[in-house]
Amino acid sequence: MKIVEDAKVAAQTVIQTAMSKLVPLAPDSWIPGGIPDPLIQQKHGLIGSSVSRLDGPLKVRGAARFAAEVRMDDMVYAALAYATIPRGRIAAIDTAAAEASPGVVLVMTHLNAPRMNPPAVFGSSPTAAGPSDLPIMQDDSVHWNGQPVAVVLAETQEQADHAKSLIAVTYDAAPSTTSFETARAALTEQGLFMGQPLLDEIGDADKALADAPHRVDNLYRTPRHNHNAIEPHAATIAWIDGDLIIHDASQMVTAEAATIADVFDLEADQVRITSPYVGGGFGSKGLWDHQILGAAAAKALGRPVRITLSREGVYRIVGGRTLTEQRVAIGAEPDGHFNALIHTGIAPMTPHNNMPEPFILGTRSGYAADTMKLQVEITKMNMLANTFMRAPGRPSARSRWNRRSTNWRSNWGWTRSTCGCATNRKRTRRPACHSRRDISSRRGMQARSGSAGRSGVRRRGCGAKANGWSAWAARPRPIRITACRARRRGLR
Repeated sequence: MKIVEDAKVAAQTVIQTAMSKLVPLAPDSWIPGGIPDPLIQQKHGLIGSSVSRLDGPLKVRGAARFAAEVRMDDMVYAALAYATIPRGRIAAIDTAAAEASPGVVLVMTHLNAPRMNPPAVFGSSPTAAGPSDLPIMQDDSVHWNGQPVAVVLAETQEQADHAKSLIAVTYDAAPSTTSFETARAALTEQGLFMGQPLLDEIGDADKALADAPHRVDNLYRTPRHNHNAIEPHAATIAWIDGDLIIHDASQMVTAEAATIADVFDLEADQVRITSPYVGGGFGSKGLWDHQILGAAAAKALGRPVRITLSREGVYRIVGGRTLTEQRVAIGAEPDGHFNALIHTGIAPMTPHNNMPEPFILGTRSGYAADTMKLQVEITKMNMLANTFMRAPGRPSARSRWNRRSTNWRSNWGWTRSTCGCATNRKRTRRPACHSRRDISSRRGMQARSGSAGRSGVRRRGCGAKANGWSAWAARPRPIRITACRARRRGLR
């Protein structure tokens, strides 16, 4: 199995590397859909002016139809039952009570589900959008706690929700890894993101840190984060004359349609996905098991299906940001010049997904230093697949907080007490050593030009001048402790 997994990762890496180099050079005709967005070429002259949203009146009147509000004739409602072990197999599943429950028209499990192909995992091709490469409800295998094991269809949502509680499942549990400490001790390997290793090294950062006059070296741990969009994930699905129609809340309609078409052995133009409104996405509104299961159930029953995830359902099958352990270390001169910048750490992921948490991306473009070591290693756990997550900013807002926290300590630790500079003086005195192009060009990737150091200083300088801050004296000032701040800090 290890040989197969290694071969799979190697193949995906080759494809993703080729995509990263070819996509910026691709003609417009290669864009999914055949043509670029016509609004790109439209010069409307409205930037900076107050413009009403076209969908605003519809939303405030409640007239905008979201995915779970599309009405179809003869529609039934779906509820999912979830596995309660992290790894193993279903030894037995008893659906008799659920099937006899009022209003129930179908209980679908791996025993009677239509045959489907595994979805192409995101990044394995230009149109792949699958959360993992696992087959969905095709066998008795369980890969994470929360994997769907049954779909109940009923005449009302309440009937479906009740019936799923009547399903009895017996499991044969297999050894699993659910502890980060256990996974880290067992194996770590170099992380890949979009086919590229999450590793940047310039000089000997460890030696430069050891030799630096001033050092800050901290270890941060961040917990797992779940998506919580205002609109829970939902889809209204129907098969019409052999074509699959999905009214969805999706941030990737073209890739999702292509991936689902492959799952059901359809042509791409036989799957139509509509998504006029997305009630919060932040990277999570893509392809997950519920759309495929809803389509399979609709095909098996021959009636339209509405599948709406509860909050529990979102946490069970929609990926989020994995937990991380990150080391952030800075070595600097008394004037704030960075001698060394180290940002390394570990992020767990499932064996069937290729989405580590790329927490070094912000560091790569945000800070200049004489030496640098940025690295993300991964370890494997039996868990829900990871995915994109905005929070706000780059994929890992928590890693940005880690860097700023370390930077804040360095400001108030040595810069304030040693050289008497204002706290933001350290940032503006940084040398423009490395830019996005400096790091990315070594991989043959096109990147934005401009120095992270100089361009950042120039932008801050313009803002300070515009707001009159440039006239302020560059020296530390006392912080006024209000009564509210004192209570928060435990001083009262």
